[in-house]
Amino acid sequence: MKLRLPQYSSKDYLVLLLILLPLTLIMNSGIFGSRYFSEWKILLTATLLTPVAFTLFFILCGGVAVFMKKRFPDEEQTGKKLGFMIGSFLLMTGLFLVLLFRGYEKISFLNYSFYEQGFVWAYIGLGIINIFLTFLFEGISRFENWKASMKETEQLRKSYKQSQLQALKSQVNPHFLFNSLNSLSSLISEEGDEAEKFLDEMTKVYRYMLRNDVDQLVAVGTELKFLESYLYLLKARYGDGLLVNIEVDEKDKEKHIPPLTLQVLIENAFTQNTISKSNPL
Repeated sequence: MKLRLPQYSSKDYLVLLLILLPLTLIMNSGIFGSRYFSEWKILLTATLLTPVAFTLFFILCGGVAVFMKKRFPDEEQTGKKLGFMIGSFLLMTGLFLVLLFRGYEKISFLNYSFYEQGFVWAYIGLGIINIFLTFLFEGISRFENWKASMKETEQLRKSYKQSQLQALKSQVNPHFLFNSLNSLSSLISEEGDEAEKFLDEMTKVYRYMLRNDVDQLVAVGTELKFLESYLYLLKARYGDGLLVNIEVDEKDKEKHIPPLTLQVLIENAFTQNTISKSNPL
């Protein structure tokens, strides 16, 4: 079973690593004074014990913070959550320092005696650090939640757009096939050569549609080649009633768009307008 340490945000233990050494040196300097750096036994012992004690204290505080986060998950409960967290941390800070100071007192070769003034200053300092870290981790957690929410929103937006595109494709194909077969039927009975040419272009159109059924983007130049075949089929159907002029810069042909985008634009134009030889679109 893998041990999982409590985490309020993903940066908890990175912050702990950054503050652990400075906090150890400052705390022990306040406790032992000049003896901390002048006596190697004190320096070695305190520098090893204090980080371990702080780490355990940090993990315990993290467990309380995670509990409060789950207990007060709503946005309007933030003030209450932070209030309970800070109150709990201040109480725990006092208990932690009592144990730390009394623990040093029990180690005979450290020659340390508990005194209230040093305890008070240590409590004030560590209490301020605890309050600062509480707001820091809350800010980090909120920022991470915002990033996750933005990423999820973007993924949902992309999925929605893709589903719209797929739905549009599924509507276009059968509708266009029906009209194309009608045009082909008329050409077969009237003009055999044109019917063969029409069938060839129709094959190109449907090969492109089937090939791009799973593609999200295609080059503009590729889409324009498809559009030539598509327009040939429309011209066979509408004749001189449909006039199309295409002007695209060469550099733009290397850009990408969703497949069938241009086809949808063309189809929308002639389905929303009247088409006739006397009044061509």
